[in-house]
Amino acid sequence: MEKLKLNRKRTVLLIYAVLALGVAAYAIAFLFGDPKLENRFDRSFVSAETSAIPGHFFFGGLALLLTPLQLSAKVRLRWRATHRFAGLLYAVAVLIAGVSALVIAPRAQGGMVSVVGFTTLSLLWMGSTALAWQRALVRDFTGHARWMYRSVALTSSAITLRIILGLGVPVAKLPLDLVYSTAAWAAWIINLAVCESLFVRRADRR
Repeated sequence: MEKLKLNRKRTVLLIYAVLALGVAAYAIAFLFGDPKLENRFDRSFVSAETSAIPGHFFFGGLALLLTPLQLSAKVRLRWRATHRFAGLLYAVAVLIAGVSALVIAPRAQGGMVSVVGFTTLSLLWMGSTALAWQRALVRDFTGHARWMYRSVALTSSAITLRIILGLGVPVAKLPLDLVYSTAAWAAWIINLAVCESLFVRRADRR
């Protein structure tokens, strides 16, 4: 039974790592590739002409790439120095990407609903990461883990956002602005809800 649970966790982490790698690769490739001007999003990012866009895309992609490493129990237990260094790098990446997101948010597709949604996400993202780091400094590792899971849930909203957009626009044929403004909130609310439900399940088992 324990072996089955371990294999299931490894499978989930592997699937998550593949999704994180895919979204991070897209974000970083955007910076070094040729933008598709026929694409509404690419066109809006190119026309913005602000250093916040590369800051958000590169460091947001870096934070997403580091999340599977931070979630790995094997790394945490066997290679603690690696875990600490990756955690510091992750926190710096979230800070830069989060501040950049605050600059970009007013230009978000979908109007004021999207602007407020992404602004809230950015503040929660940086706040939860700061609390995770603060808990580690005072050696409250239970609190550190809980806030780190919340931070990772918010980082992973980049994945959920693209899933919602993929299902809402090409599949369901809904208007882009409607889907995007919905995703600006649903992407991180869904992730946090799942995260908190896992905390409750773990507490119930104990």
